[in-house]
Amino acid sequence: MYELRRSYEGASKELGRALGAQHPGLRVPVSGQGLNFVLDKFHAERDHLLLTWWAVYIIMALLWLRADTMAGIRTDDPTNPDVYFSERGYLCFVVRRVKRG
Repeated sequence: MYELRRSYEGASKELGRALGAQHPGLRVPVSGQGLNFVLDKFHAERDHLLLTWWAVYIIMALLWLRADTMAGIRTDDPTNPDVYFSERGYLCFVVRRVKRG
């Protein structure tokens, strides 16, 4: 598995160089303007349904910005899920780990 990962990383970086990407592995810098817009809307929202949607967008952005976070979500125990709705209807999720680096 390690060799497959190293091979993928090498091919990804090589493709990035061939395409003229500024960052290795086809990674691109992400402007914080979009996330700031969503956070501002979230803090200003008073409608509960729209507030829920803004919260969902924030969670999606967090998972997108650090895709490895998805690997930290457990689905093996249906009686103790990591993503669930509370008794009051709030969308909740458990953060089991945060990837560094």
